[in-house]
Amino acid sequence: MPRTVELLRQSIRRSTAVTSAVGVEQAIVRALAELPVVLVRFFPGHCEVARRLGARMGFPASFINTVGQIYARWDGHGVPSLAGDDVSPAHLCASLAHDAVTFHRLGGVTAAVTMARERSAGATLWAVEHGLT
Repeated sequence: MPRTVELLRQSIRRSTAVTSAVGVEQAIVRALAELPVVLVRFFPGHCEVARRLGARMGFPASFINTVGQIYARWDGHGVPSLAGDDVSPAHLCASLAHDAVTFHRLGGVTAAVTMARERSAGATLWAVEHGLT
């Protein structure tokens, strides 16, 4: 059994006193159901800490703005809930690169290119609006 899976099982058993396989499965399902709420509370904290750290280290405002958008998405479905021009172009580029690498590892070149093409409509619209095409 992979070490990560075993660590997850041990963590669930310790935190919920579950000993049966069915109990572990139910605990996992409950945890997954609560995940959206946890993420909405968890991710903004990272963004705020990144902004404060950047400011204390003397980085320029553009940098502080970008690190505060770590989990933002161009379509507004990220955290923080920004969209369009409110999302830094540097973040959009870094986010696309991250996702391309992830999709490439999961499904090769075809998966990475498919993902990029599916998201290209928003990027193309942004580029047109900013006179980049």
